Amino acid sequence: MIAEGSARMPLHLSNATSFTESSSEPGQQQQQEQQKQQRENQQQQQQQQPDQRLQQDHAVPAEQKVAKVQELQLVVDAEAAAEELNEAQQQQQQEAGSSKKEAAARQHGQTGGAEAPAAAPTEQGSREGPPGKPKPQSHPGKQHSPGNAEAEDTSVSTAARSSVGKGGEVEATALDSNAQPAEAGKGAAAASKAASSSTGAASSPAAAPRVKAGQAAMEEEEEEEVDEGEDAEASVGEDDYLDEDDSHAVVGFSALSWQGNAEAAARAAAATVRFPWQNASLPVDDRVEALLARLTPKQKIAQLQSRPGNGIPELGVPAFDWQEECLHGVKVGKSGVVQPIAATIYPLNIAWAATFDDALAHRAASQIGDEMRAHYNRRALEGWTELAYTNCFGPHVHIVRDPRWGRLGETFGEDPLLQSNMAVAHVTGLQGGDGSSTYLKASATCKHFIGNDLEGWQGVTRHNFDANISAADMRDTFMPPFEACVQRARAGSVMCSYNRVNGEPSCVNRELLTDTLRGKMGFDGFVVTDCTAINRMVKPAPEGPFVEEGDSRRASARALSAGADMACHVYNRLFSKDVEPEVLDEAARRVLRARVRQGHFNLVRDLPFPHIDSSRLGHASHKATAREVAAKGSVLLKNEGVLPLNPANLTRLAVLGPYANQPGYIMGKYFGATVEPITTPLQALQAALPNARVTYNSETALVYTSGGVAQDAAACEASDACILFLGSRMSASQKMWTELQFDEHAYDTLAEGEGHDRTTLLLQAEQEKLWQKVASLTTKPLVVVLVHAGPLDIGPMVASPRVGAILSMWHPGQHGSVAVADLLLGRASPSGRTPVTWYKESYCKLPMTDTRMRASSDYPGRTYRYWKGDAPLFPFGHGLSYARWNLSKPEVSLNPFAGKFTGPGGADSSPHPPQVASATVSVHHAGGMPAETSVLLFMRYLGPAGSAAAKGLQGAPSLSIANSGCTRGSNTTDLVQRLVGYRRSGLLKEGATARLSFPLQLGGGSQSSWAGFGDPTPPCGAYALRFGHDQPDAALVSLA
Repeated sequence: MIAEGSARMPLHLSNATSFTESSSEPGQQQQQEQQKQQRENQQQQQQQQPDQRLQQDHAVPAEQKVAKVQELQLVVDAEAAAEELNEAQQQQQQEAGSSKKEAAARQHGQTGGAEAPAAAPTEQGSREGPPGKPKPQSHPGKQHSPGNAEAEDTSVSTAARSSVGKGGEVEATALDSNAQPAEAGKGAAAASKAASSSTGAASSPAAAPRVKAGQAAMEEEEEEEVDEGEDAEASVGEDDYLDEDDSHAVVGFSALSWQGNAEAAARAAAATVRFPWQNASLPVDDRVEALLARLTPKQKIAQLQSRPGNGIPELGVPAFDWQEECLHGVKVGKSGVVQPIAATIYPLNIAWAATFDDALAHRAASQIGDEMRAHYNRRALEGWTELAYTNCFGPHVHIVRDPRWGRLGETFGEDPLLQSNMAVAHVTGLQGGDGSSTYLKASATCKHFIGNDLEGWQGVTRHNFDANISAADMRDTFMPPFEACVQRARAGSVMCSYNRVNGEPSCVNRELLTDTLRGKMGFDGFVVTDCTAINRMVKPAPEGPFVEEGDSRRASARALSAGADMACHVYNRLFSKDVEPEVLDEAARRVLRARVRQGHFNLVRDLPFPHIDSSRLGHASHKATAREVAAKGSVLLKNEGVLPLNPANLTRLAVLGPYANQPGYIMGKYFGATVEPITTPLQALQAALPNARVTYNSETALVYTSGGVAQDAAACEASDACILFLGSRMSASQKMWTELQFDEHAYDTLAEGEGHDRTTLLLQAEQEKLWQKVASLTTKPLVVVLVHAGPLDIGPMVASPRVGAILSMWHPGQHGSVAVADLLLGRASPSGRTPVTWYKESYCKLPMTDTRMRASSDYPGRTYRYWKGDAPLFPFGHGLSYARWNLSKPEVSLNPFAGKFTGPGGADSSPHPPQVASATVSVHHAGGMPAETSVLLFMRYLGPAGSAAAKGLQGAPSLSIANSGCTRGSNTTDLVQRLVGYRRSGLLKEGATARLSFPLQLGGGSQSSWAGFGDPTPPCGAYALRFGHDQPDAALVSLA
């Protein structure tokens, strides 16, 4: 990590405009105009010879570049900038007209002249780049926030806008050959130019008016505010991430977009510290308090919203957009577009969980954090007036309670230990450490807190759902991943959920946000609402819970007072007088502290993580990691000796099904533009088999017809083997559910996604007909590869002797298909395991609204930990390999300090209970290709030490832990079994052995190996250990 105040950012101007123009003297307008003309002429020349310009600039020593930048003066002097900004703001207010004020007055007349709400950014917010950079188009009818000190140049018409690619910029390449280049507007307003000169990168002293302070200032500023109306937020979408296409990010391609931007970059590089919060050598809290003392109440409220509108140019505070997604890759740019400044998209997160490899998950998340920071650094270096990409709305760590949940694929599965460990890996990878350092590489947001595991089921939605969760289930199942985020990983923020929890919406639930999250867990970051949550909760039934009788202003104040520091997108109609001053100050303090720790106020020369630049985007190492996650996360569900296919024996391979060659179908949720094209399974197989003919019929791939199936069957029978790519389609955005129309016999209908739960666990009906018909009409080996998020009931396929193998590849992302081709052709062996239970269709009889985890006489329970119903299709932890594995007789041993353990008293708040014992086993590669495997250690309660079940393990390795603090007199537990550890063997050749050790921890809190067996302390008695879901009990540990 970079020590506070130690980072000095070297200027990476090798791709910038060569600085040969003469410097200007401030205040001399004639010289400025002449130099402006010279620059424009020079830019036109450079646009004709971009390669030569880059080569020349590479030859200039970095020291000379820095010196030259420091010599450049501001083109517009400070006084002119301030005057221009004021004029633009006055003009904007005049154009608004008196009618808006009169309407606002009429609306507030009933309240006796109540103050107007704090100005809030609109849906789109400011998207301006540096002066001279093409300005991305805003949506029709959307304006910049009145709360933002920048003013939009309304004189720039839509007709004047041109496509990206002109002036030396790189054109985005769409995967669709008919797609058009992205559109962007030209230039930025003069007022925006003036404002950009006084951002956090460079502030003009003369342009900074004296900040008003005290009650008089508060009254004055609130009188100037304009009421946006009760439904100011009502037009926003329902997704966590509103701008699903994120089209603004298509423009501004870093090193290749410098024409006309050298001026903004020079100002950013030459800026000096003017305010304490810009001083990177000061402690974080000192910087926060200095800025907090200078803010008016209105400015404090402006910081408490995710949309950019929080910039204060006169104080060197840049606007920042908090809403960025990075669950499995940075969501930047338009999905389906290939552009140089984009991202690597990894497999969907459920595939991460299937690897049971925390280190691999950490590496992938760290690389995503690098790409986040690279995007931020690019904007900072280029002098953008709005910054972004140091905050991520992820990871999604909510436990999977029901396999029908539409967002299951975004999470890490149904087990609290696995979910918690993956959460820690993801958060610490993104943030660049355990959260104890001064700066965070990319701050993580653990979501959704809590009970949001239903999207829409029989009229119940996430907006009106009331999750009635018992104290025991909350402690043993729902809370552990969030505890891990807070206590082990120190996540920067937590997102509260839409739903109610035991009667009260989570975002106004003080018991959850303040008493539990901050009080018991010790969370010291900020809480952000789920997007539009305030507006949703004031809706009357059945849409919402009608909080505060539909008054969004009172609901906003209630959320802030309960502990929700930031609203996504805005706090609707909130006034500073609606909350206590100390409440407003504390919320602003938490958000400002996050901004300091993300480096928002640092000058360019003091940027944290200065070594991370655009070369990290789509880096070869990131591509390799994405493939590794796909390879280790794919699960071999069935294999009758058909896999792996031998390339030497393949002269012709038939590829069938709707998921074989549709790039968007394999990506999952939350993805944007990519640096390289998405590789489909068909393309991966064709590349892997250059000497074989790989056939695919696009005309039969998406719709079932009798003629199409006949053609597919004929192609299969004419080949050496057939691979069907089937599955469950996940919506990339909610609008797809209303905008897409399908043929009644389409294979690729939507099945799951945000806002929509699955109605069945069965494979889509037309796909079921497809594989059964092909199986009945052919004799050649048949392999099925599943593309999906949630588990499927594929019982008939598993039972069919014609289906020789079934492989789950989840949603493999941008590069994962290459790894799957390697698995199919024997270049690697599958080693993934199911992180969720695969139930049969009868499971759907359970109402999704029943949140009980524990089984009862008429209720089978939830997840493998409590399930007492019919045997599932595939249990948690199932996964086959091409190699044969043998396990040795295990060993169990006490740790040297175990005898000093005195039980859980006083240890409940500790996230790290002591290790009291160890269980060790050796895994031996008994035959087959080089491979690796994962070993999962399960524990179950047998009863009192002298019970028949315990006696049945006589002769097995055993130990007894004295003074364990167990509960005497109790010999029952609700927990059927639990995962207490997992380890990977590493790559082994035939005959090799790996020795794996598993720690056993005992104490309070969810990290105890015995967590969940008691209420809360476990019962005394015997506990069996087994090393795999399909292995017998192999060791005995007793608590005394």
